[in-house]
Amino acid sequence: MIVYGDSERVARPVEVVAKIRHELETYLAHPDGLPAHSGLVGAFIATAELVQAIADDEMAAAGGIDIAGFGQNAGKHLLMMLAGQIAASWRNHFQPEHRLPPAWQDLLARLAIDTPMRLRQGEGYLHYALYPEGYVDAALRSGLGPDTCVIGLRSIGTGLAALVAAGLGADNFFTLRPVGHPFDRRIAPAEPLARDILAAAGPYAIVDEGPGKSGSSFGGVADWLEANGVARDRIHFFPSHGGEPGDQASAEQLTRWRSASRHVSGLSSQHLAEHLSRWLPDLIGPLDTPLQEISGGGWRQSSGGAPPADRQMEKLKFRADAGGQLYLVKFAGVGPSGSRKLEQAQALFEDGHVPEPIGLAHGFLVERWIDGRTLWTAEFDRGRFLDHAGAYLGTRARLLPATTAGASLAQLADMAAINLGERLGTPAEQAVRTHMNSAADHKVSPVFTDNRLQLWEWLVRRDGSFVKTDALDHATGHDLIGPQDIAWDVAGFVAEFDLTADELPRLLRVVSATADRKVDPHLVDLLLPCYLAFQIGLWTDALTRADGEDPQRIAALLDRYANKAARLLAVNVD
Repeated sequence: MIVYGDSERVARPVEVVAKIRHELETYLAHPDGLPAHSGLVGAFIATAELVQAIADDEMAAAGGIDIAGFGQNAGKHLLMMLAGQIAASWRNHFQPEHRLPPAWQDLLARLAIDTPMRLRQGEGYLHYALYPEGYVDAALRSGLGPDTCVIGLRSIGTGLAALVAAGLGADNFFTLRPVGHPFDRRIAPAEPLARDILAAAGPYAIVDEGPGKSGSSFGGVADWLEANGVARDRIHFFPSHGGEPGDQASAEQLTRWRSASRHVSGLSSQHLAEHLSRWLPDLIGPLDTPLQEISGGGWRQSSGGAPPADRQMEKLKFRADAGGQLYLVKFAGVGPSGSRKLEQAQALFEDGHVPEPIGLAHGFLVERWIDGRTLWTAEFDRGRFLDHAGAYLGTRARLLPATTAGASLAQLADMAAINLGERLGTPAEQAVRTHMNSAADHKVSPVFTDNRLQLWEWLVRRDGSFVKTDALDHATGHDLIGPQDIAWDVAGFVAEFDLTADELPRLLRVVSATADRKVDPHLVDLLLPCYLAFQIGLWTDALTRADGEDPQRIAALLDRYANKAARLLAVNVD
């Protein structure tokens, strides 16, 4: 099944540099307090993405081997400077001990290349409540010293390594790009870079997010070090979680991982709750009760009914009680991602579609709690809801344009063919490819689509009005889809609410009128099996880690999607 995709965009470094410069100048004008610290972290993350892209570009120009190029070296010096500032601000409760040295401007200017590059966004910063400051904490706890050779694994390890180096008091770090099969990553540094890395006399720190299913990115670097004479006990890992690699790890990698010195990034959900308890009063006043975590399906207790939930893929979220009012406090993304979602939430709220956003608390979006029941169990006026949902989708199309598209129609076609082929058999795969033959004829206008239209994603209040929940995350989720034409959301609505032949034209009229542009009904038809195929892939993956009653709920949902796809494609279900 095809589900996941990389979060990346094409941008000109000169334009990215201008935005980073603005963020840093704003920070330097008012460097104290949590909002200033958040702005600094955002600038750091954007810089790390840029340095990663430059390093990968230099690697490609060198024939696919890692080098320490001019651009990467300038970027590393800037990252060390910013990481040191983050560490000082974090340790001193957002009252930094010093300002950035003036050299930051010259270093940043060296990154202003006027050639498009691919920038990869760190998945942890976007989805998994991975905080840069956690790596500073891990470095401080590690007992390692300034003589440690720090190696960050691109992508996200570029910035994380700078933070570890800053925490250890080291004055430099290296980055490497593991390549090859996802479950058998290797590294290929050029001779000068390899010589510099192997010249270290002290311990080695390998820094990255993960480990994932195989742990081979961490393991590939460790293999290379050991093959070049570095004793195993000199190698330390800095991962983002305390678990082991997954089911694709080799026996050798598991053995080494279990015996290795590991220094885990320190901000668990419990730690973040403690920090949030100190951050939130500036937005909502003193808390009346401790924060209540409602991640992993915990939200179901207060919304009525028990729809399926994928606990692993849910964003970290809490319920806060302050001044007699309830609030939802949900991870939205560290850095630019969280700021963008706050802007989107405000735009959608002003048109009456989502809960009222209160503000950001360093990566967590705070919004007013909605007392309602999900459409999974509640009775509601279907015609009234149809008009409301159409206006909601049209508002997204009008207010939330995306500069970078997600999966292309060709990629969606391949995903649908593979996923439905696995679920329904070869005839379904062939039928999808025939169905998608005309995909190239359609023009798309990408927007930040909702991408999740299930019944449990909507609340109905006691007065019968409707609110869309969880409306900000999925167009930038850790999956293939990304921003799409609004026709994708219309197709999703058709699939989730079983629209009749009379209801679909009504929905299309409302969406088109609100969006100020016509929605292509043929594109909706084209995308409908793709939406169903993606949901089948998504929930098949969720089924592998479900527990309690969720396996039965997910299995029933999968049957519904499969039966609908089979009817649409006129194929038999085994």
